[in-house]
Amino acid sequence: MKNSAQKTPRPDAPIAIHCRCGNRIVIEARWLGKPTACASCQADFVVSMLPDPKSGRSVPHVQYTPTILPDKVKKQGAGAATW
Repeated sequence: MKNSAQKTPRPDAPIAIHCRCGNRIVIEARWLGKPTACASCQADFVVSMLPDPKSGRSVPHVQYTPTILPDKVKKQGAGAATW
């Protein structure tokens, strides 16, 4: 007999992730699939829920989006960005 009490995340439950800077971020489920940013390092990312191949459970997946620098930023000889 299978155990039917397998834990499945509630669709409205908050989701905890770690940013690449190490900051722990808790987002509401309504922000899944929408762009957001880390309050610490300002990294832009999108969180989505994907099935884990081993367990079959949904797990958060963080995809970082590239940051677009303003046109004012110019590269100098050493590669340092200046305004």
